[in-house]
Amino acid sequence: MAPKRKIEGLQVYRFTPGIGTGDLIQIGDYNSLTIDGAKELALKLLGMTGQDGAWMIAAERKRQVEREGWSSEHDDQHTLGQLAVAGACYALTEDLRGGKDLEPPYPVDWPWEMCDWKPCPNDRVRELAKAGALIAAEIDRLIRAGGK
Repeated sequence: MAPKRKIEGLQVYRFTPGIGTGDLIQIGDYNSLTIDGAKELALKLLGMTGQDGAWMIAAERKRQVEREGWSSEHDDQHTLGQLAVAGACYALTEDLRGGKDLEPPYPVDWPWEMCDWKPCPNDRVRELAKAGALIAAEIDRLIRAGGK
């Protein structure tokens, strides 16, 4: 296994307007930080504690990339909005998804094979994190493609 990349000698400041000299407060001095540690620190600095939606979406997107293998290169192949449609399917409540007459039931607008539909019927927050992560992936894809 390759060694983890590290950031050396990182000093972290928070901008606080109106406090005077430079408006910066040093909140940390990190001699050595892994890339994952830096990402975690960045989420903390943005106020994302692991208990809010933005953090959960970021964590789900990371899981999709690392565990499912849905890389940027893979996402770039979905040029017809499939990522956004899949996100929308997870965002819909179960009664609005349609496709109840299908076996097994899955949304009629689901853009991929039904084996890729993995709802969490007893965990609405988890489904919304999946939805947000897929929407984020579509936003990233559009940005890479030079779109707005």
